[in-house]
Amino acid sequence: MVTRPEKQGRWDHAAWATFGDSLFTLGFGLLVLTMLVGKCRPLKAIFEAGFWQPFSKLVPCMNMLGPIVCLWFFLSTASSLNFEFLTELYYFEGNFVFTMIFVLIVGTISDLPIQMVRR
Repeated sequence: MVTRPEKQGRWDHAAWATFGDSLFTLGFGLLVLTMLVGKCRPLKAIFEAGFWQPFSKLVPCMNMLGPIVCLWFFLSTASSLNFEFLTELYYFEGNFVFTMIFVLIVGTISDLPIQMVRR
């Protein structure tokens, strides 16, 4: 569906826009349910790895500071935005990386008193 969007009909676009996110969520939910039951052990080992622990503490801060970074980027651009696939991908990745850096600097300093209380 992504290779030639101009060749596709309105119904294809409507079906993708209507059911795409829901089907992805349903599929991921089914994977999680199989992991909770004890099946699908390789994928469960990936999601249970200790690698994800530091990121789990940054998620609330990223949710609060992410929109600020996006607004800062989009309001500071002088030219009009180019909405092609690669440029949108670069905008998303750039905002994500800058949000991570911003959260690592600001979020850890502002969250330090809360982390001290939790211990």
